[in-house]
Amino acid sequence: MPGKYYVATYAGTLALGATGSRLIDVNLRMNDPWPTGSEVLTEYTIDTSWQAVAIESEADVRARPVITMANTGVTTVNGFTLTNEYTLED
Repeated sequence: MPGKYYVATYAGTLALGATGSRLIDVNLRMNDPWPTGSEVLTEYTIDTSWQAVAIESEADVRARPVITMANTGVTTVNGFTLTNEYTLED
């Protein structure tokens, strides 16, 4: 996949003479076997009561969203609701 990369750790041994060979078997170990791409960050400012914001993924592969919220005002936010809706493909 162009633009994607995997994070892995070499998990084997390599014989001293094997580096001169044209074919080397490399064993890799991965804790997260999903491809990673560039991060896209979108910021929204919610400044009125009962405001809805739709966040849609434009990724070409499934990815877990990371939603971070911060209250920068002096008023405490009460009764906040976050709903995560998604459609399952047939």
